[in-house]
Amino acid sequence: MGEGREGPNQRLGIRAAGTFFRLMRRGPSPLPVALLLLGFLPVGAPAKFPLWMACKGYIDYTELIVVSRKSPWWNTGAIAQNRIELSLYPLQTLTLFSALRTRLLYGKLYERIFPGGFDKTLSDDDGLLDLSANLWNDSSALLHVMSDRLYLDFSPGEWQLRVGRQRINWGKNLVWNPNDLFNARSIFDVSYREGPGTDALLVRRYLGPMANAEIAVAGARDIDSVTAAALGQISAGGFDLQLLAGWMRHTVVAGAGYSGQAGGAALRGEASVFSDDSFDSRPQAVVSLSADYTFPRRIWVHLSSLINSAGKKRPAGGFESLLFTRLNARHLSEALFQLFVQASCPVTPLITVDCSAVVNPADGSAMLMPLVSFSLSDNAQVTLQAQLLLGRSGDQYGGDEHSVFGNLQWSF
Repeated sequence: MGEGREGPNQRLGIRAAGTFFRLMRRGPSPLPVALLLLGFLPVGAPAKFPLWMACKGYIDYTELIVVSRKSPWWNTGAIAQNRIELSLYPLQTLTLFSALRTRLLYGKLYERIFPGGFDKTLSDDDGLLDLSANLWNDSSALLHVMSDRLYLDFSPGEWQLRVGRQRINWGKNLVWNPNDLFNARSIFDVSYREGPGTDALLVRRYLGPMANAEIAVAGARDIDSVTAAALGQISAGGFDLQLLAGWMRHTVVAGAGYSGQAGGAALRGEASVFSDDSFDSRPQAVVSLSADYTFPRRIWVHLSSLINSAGKKRPAGGFESLLFTRLNARHLSEALFQLFVQASCPVTPLITVDCSAVVNPADGSAMLMPLVSFSLSDNAQVTLQAQLLLGRSGDQYGGDEHSVFGNLQWSF
């Protein structure tokens, strides 16, 4: 099919686009908007791309319900989002990668969360380049687009050079990552599994099959916000070991991490020490240890802990700050100590049940997070999840409200 002719999938996308702008003039409603976003993508047989190009992504719809013990009224909101990843390979050693994330948020819940205007909150881009824009918004809805990945990767032989908006993963653990100086993320954000990227330069040198060294510098609009660090990794005794040192926003940081197997269990750990550039400040240590094991019948159990020497020993109210602000490796929790427990089991080949809980022993509060996932096909699934606060007002996980999420996702 030539460029000048439109096929059935292309005509479907044009009709969906027209419907979209008519809906925007009238004001969005949940079901039509969710179906409309599906119309932007080809249906039927997967598209065939030339060898120098690859494209994949997903589209999903999440409905959020917040139930309060003090009010008979529910607060509701929804996110319909589409994420597309495009890779170009002009040379064998050169890759251009980009990812575009488009979100439509609407509902009374977002008006309450962002009383000053959530359009301004989402349009703020922390990177060197502003790759975020609000395409449309009113008092209760927002259409927002951003490029959360955009980098050039050059990998000749044993060297790798990557520049642009990327994700630099130095963490070892599955929940809390004090070694992740560039891309720390919240475990409570259920709508963004990839996590944010950062505008950075990464240089990596492979020293052998199980060893490498790398240097990363994350740029910022002011010199005081720059993060720069070096990392070395080796493998010994069946464990992957790493050491890092650098500078993170006014702070000198040094850290170490490990991951490996022992007795059939996966063991992971990482620690970082942060020291401000002042004589009267005390160093802060953040340590995370975890272990997970798969029992017969594919029952998977995961335990993790977090220690923050600068955390609060008393009730540590502040759960919202971990949900709505961008975290960093130094500030993963308000509490001195936290525990995370998780267990999952496939009930059938198509249904998985998972339940996790995060606990703050100092104030006795906890968040319970049950989840059920239904596989509809190889590339579509439905997930039902809840976040239940079990604590008093002022506790880290205290409050009178519980959140319930329903998600439908289709990958392509």
